[in-house]
Amino acid sequence: GVVLWGPSGVLVCGALGTQSNPGIVSDGAGGAIIGWYDGRSGGSGIYAQRVDVNGAAQWAADGIRVCSTATAPRLISDDAGGAIVGYSNGIVGGGDVFVQRIGADGSLLWGTEGVSVCATQYIESDFDIAPDGAHGVIVAVVRNYYQNSTAVYSGRVDAAGTVHWWSEGMGLYTDMAMWESNIKMADNGAGKAIVTWQGWWGDDNIHAQQIDTSGAIGWGGWGRSICSAANGQGQQQIVADGSGGAVIAWSDARLDYGDIYAQRITMEGTVLWAADGVPVCTAPGYQGDCSMISYGAGGAVLAWSDRRADDENYDIYTQRLDATGASLWMADGAVV
Repeated sequence: GVVLWGPSGVLVCGALGTQSNPGIVSDGAGGAIIGWYDGRSGGSGIYAQRVDVNGAAQWAADGIRVCSTATAPRLISDDAGGAIVGYSNGIVGGGDVFVQRIGADGSLLWGTEGVSVCATQYIESDFDIAPDGAHGVIVAVVRNYYQNSTAVYSGRVDAAGTVHWWSEGMGLYTDMAMWESNIKMADNGAGKAIVTWQGWWGDDNIHAQQIDTSGAIGWGGWGRSICSAANGQGQQQIVADGSGGAVIAWSDARLDYGDIYAQRITMEGTVLWAADGVPVCTAPGYQGDCSMISYGAGGAVLAWSDRRADDENYDIYTQRLDATGASLWMADGAVV
């Protein structure tokens, strides 16, 4: 708990205009790479900076420009001292998704504006990225067909910036009767990615699918239902479980207007915990905005916003789950 970079931290970017929505990944050498939305000079691009173990900036002052027009970035490590940044050019630009690889020295490795993963006539601004295990990236997107119908597609970009299995994309879930959103991904450590999303069909429920680096779907045409309980679920998060599967957690309205539940799924697509998930917190009041990290063999530590004590203000609670889904700390979580 000792602060190492001064009492107020180190300034990453002090350029004119607004800088917001930062993402951060390890550089593999004790430092980090940070990417953010940047409004300097009236623009709306993505910039990035690398800081070393001492907090010293390694690239140009106020960061390097990653792209000129984009929304908030997603970052993952490229496992070679650099990072891969994903971004959408938003509805105004057509809603296409791009990725850019930044070398350890701050060089842009995939062109000046990155690689277009999906440049269709439709809006594809809801996306996430995961490493492919070979210095490239797997991308999953929700494609919006404008008429209250969506589908989930995926593509891959290799270490050299070449796009694979994407003309219209590899379909992960293409039921046009369902409205998909809030896509999230986790690298399972075996050259595959597990993708999860909300699917609305009367209620918001949680679904998942697995895809490998060849574009092969792992769990059949419709994937797996993670939770189909009544009244809706959302805000899901996903982390690898260390055994080729994943733990997925979400905010759940089956009992009241917001509790926290979780589920674990194997690489083979077998759901391990109770049907529709195990309760992490069912305290009175709203619980949501969950964050999660892998912890131990098959477990996870979760933190969330919580209004059990005061319906006007949030507190922060946390809980640890073991590989069986059992809560290891006090019931309904420990206050932070």
